[in-house]
Amino acid sequence: MNVLTIMSCLVGTAWVCGPQVPCYLYYGVANRQDLVQGRIGIIEPDFPTSAKIVFYRHLTGLGLSPENQTQVLQYWARFWRYGHNPLPYHPSSEPEPLQLWFQARAGVPGAGPNPPINPFDMQDFTEYVNCGDDAFRSAAHRLTQFLNQHGAGPAIQEWLRGQDAVFCHCGPTPASDFPAPIQEDWPDWLKQERQYQLASAAFYAGDLASAAEQFRVIENNPQSPYNSIGGYLAARALFRRAQFADSASEGLAIAQQALDQINAYLANSPALLLDAQKLRLRILARFFGASALTELGKILSQPGSIENFEVVLWQYVNLFEAGFQPQQPDPLFTWLSSFSSGRAGNLESSNPNRLTQLYSVKADDPQLSALLAWVDTLQPDNPAYATALARAISLNTQSGHLQAARRHWAKLQQFAATRPEDIPLANECASLGLSLCEDWPSLFARLPRKVWATDFQTDFGQSVEWNFDQDALALFNSYLPLNRWIQFAQSPHLPERLRLGVAEVAMTRALLLQDFQALEAITKLLPKTNAYQSVSEHLLTLTDPEETKIQTVFFLLQNPGLTIELRANRFEWVDPAYSDSIRGNWWPSQIQYFYGWRAPYAESKGQGLLKIPVVVTGNEQDQAEQELQKLKQCVPAPDYMTRQWLALAESYPNHPLIAEGLFLAIRATRYGERGEQTSQWSRRAFTLLHKRYPDSEWAKKAKYWY
Repeated sequence: MNVLTIMSCLVGTAWVCGPQVPCYLYYGVANRQDLVQGRIGIIEPDFPTSAKIVFYRHLTGLGLSPENQTQVLQYWARFWRYGHNPLPYHPSSEPEPLQLWFQARAGVPGAGPNPPINPFDMQDFTEYVNCGDDAFRSAAHRLTQFLNQHGAGPAIQEWLRGQDAVFCHCGPTPASDFPAPIQEDWPDWLKQERQYQLASAAFYAGDLASAAEQFRVIENNPQSPYNSIGGYLAARALFRRAQFADSASEGLAIAQQALDQINAYLANSPALLLDAQKLRLRILARFFGASALTELGKILSQPGSIENFEVVLWQYVNLFEAGFQPQQPDPLFTWLSSFSSGRAGNLESSNPNRLTQLYSVKADDPQLSALLAWVDTLQPDNPAYATALARAISLNTQSGHLQAARRHWAKLQQFAATRPEDIPLANECASLGLSLCEDWPSLFARLPRKVWATDFQTDFGQSVEWNFDQDALALFNSYLPLNRWIQFAQSPHLPERLRLGVAEVAMTRALLLQDFQALEAITKLLPKTNAYQSVSEHLLTLTDPEETKIQTVFFLLQNPGLTIELRANRFEWVDPAYSDSIRGNWWPSQIQYFYGWRAPYAESKGQGLLKIPVVVTGNEQDQAEQELQKLKQCVPAPDYMTRQWLALAESYPNHPLIAEGLFLAIRATRYGERGEQTSQWSRRAFTLLHKRYPDSEWAKKAKYWY
């Protein structure tokens, strides 16, 4: 995978106020069903922890049962935003639980209007769900059942008054109403229900010690229909009390009571077995991290189907990513830590551990030859096959063993051909094979990446199919001379969108480099918009060098959409006259920005140092560097264009475009990316415009300098 792969998008996007740039994904797990079933492509150390745990189970031969596969997919549907998921979220057609309760409540004569109910409470300025959906569903179900069994008499009305008094404690506003005490003349069913309502009201009101004690009484009451869940509810009350404790020591002591309570409940073949197991895991994870991680690791490493797999996976991921250590090292934790960090340490020889060692060694490590020999023994049905090949290609490329790298790349390419639907795998092949190219058609074919996910659609509501990743952008912006840009843009078999984007940027570079022969070739590749036609039909027909210079700078000033560097999100529009209202116009204000594109080739990150493709000769790199040095004189864009136009204004004060050009220069200093001297140039243009052309329409439009 490219060393600058954007993995943050896999786990979510932080939305901020301001422009939202699409985050394109080229690598990852496009089809999660393949991963859970063991049809595995390339897994990287920076993939989500849950994906690596699934990968580990397949590496060790444990696999996942059909039930566990479904549970993992359900987990990913909640926590993994991108990629195909065979279990997409479908909103239920059932009414909201609170509405279900109100509908059932309306069936009681004299019930009156629905009281206000806020399911959310507050604790230390944090909002949490106090009365969950199940509370309203259960209450609606019980009320309907009681109406059918006992009719709409006084007992039902008393039950409803009690339940209203329970739900009034859901929200953050303190309530004084509690269910009335049990009366001797009530029917037995109502007495048992009131006992449960009193305990529930105490729970929602935050009197958790009392609630826990009342639920224990219910547990020991053989007449109560809730005695089979009383112990579970007592443990839940203690757990919440521990979370809200005034001090850590107090919370830990109460959590131990909750743990003892749920263990005792589980020892008696409880009715709520799965719920109780989940609660126990939550208590362990919240207050006993090391022991919880140890227990969860054992569960995740056991063969066969695992109960509550979704919850076990969720808790383990949370604890692992929070930095907890198990009480004693276990194979899963050791492998997960080593593979994620790239530090293998002393690991026993095994399928997963050798893979970890492969990711931890450097290109000059003495162990490398033995590990590469292990890679050669792998077969395509081995879960480590594609991942090991990818790492072997990278290491061989770094060490200069290009023939060995090409041999492994051919095997990976053949493997990818058997899985044409796996877009990330195809992108991995293109990225890993980029440095191995020996001819230009191969290089151009491997530069584009197919987008398999993005955080939102483009400005015009159209999905982006092809784009450039950072390795391609680095080559174009820093290492390829202008003639290679043109050659790419002329390649008919490459994505039109990318060819057009390259041609647009190449045109601006040609203008600034005053390479009119290249400019003529480029304009033939661009759409016939007004801006591009003005270049091909007017600028290129001029014979006077000075008029050509005037028209060139004027064209630059007119078109804020022009730039001299490719960006991943560059291809959302083709009109160079487009103006970004928040200064995203023309080109960056510091040339160091372009040199920053060299990072994939100049720094060792992730899976290692990328190599400039051998097809890009030293002479071509030197030519690209010379062009870059000339472009360095053209930044910041507002300063460069204003400086040029002021010089032209002094030489040709009577030229009909000078006044308009001064106005456009002032506009550029406002909306372009500014430098330290931009304000001075803006003021000089403003002063000259109002001094020399005070009655022009352009002076009237230019009310300020910036």
